[in-house]
Amino acid sequence: MQTDNILILFAELSVALAGFAGIVAALNRGSSGQWSLSSRLGFLTLLVGSFSALFWAVFALILLNAGVAWVWGLSSFLWILFTVPINLVFWRRVPEAFEGTAFAPIAHTSALALVVVLQIYNAVAIQLAWPFLVAIATLLGSACAAFFQLVISDPEPTASGAPAAQQADEADVE
Repeated sequence: MQTDNILILFAELSVALAGFAGIVAALNRGSSGQWSLSSRLGFLTLLVGSFSALFWAVFALILLNAGVAWVWGLSSFLWILFTVPINLVFWRRVPEAFEGTAFAPIAHTSALALVVVLQIYNAVAIQLAWPFLVAIATLLGSACAAFFQLVISDPEPTASGAPAAQQADEADVE
């Protein structure tokens, strides 16, 4: 598969994931309309990951079709400049959202660190397409993981201890 086709595929997947964000929002909101901090972070991860992957895929396609010779090195360099600060700001709230489990933050931070090192190497030395495609795939993977986490997570309990959706169903029956 050619690089431009892969970028188009990534853009299409990004749009699909962003579209599912509305479904997740509808499913995850309880009758109280309040989201837990971990649900808000998951939802933001879904949106940021999908829209970032869309942006970078379209950006690389534009540079590729414009005939820019150093498209991959430039793309990797700019990816680092934008992605690292966004993640530093975003993930400073992670410890309070994931009090009981450290797996999600550690896995995300480890993957991000490996991809940043790969992007630095790509920007400085090799300037090939595949490392930048790995960066976009990592953004999509992060968005997919957030989507699945939001879909399969248990609803937040209400004051009575029952999930908000269950209380709403019981109120409809009465």
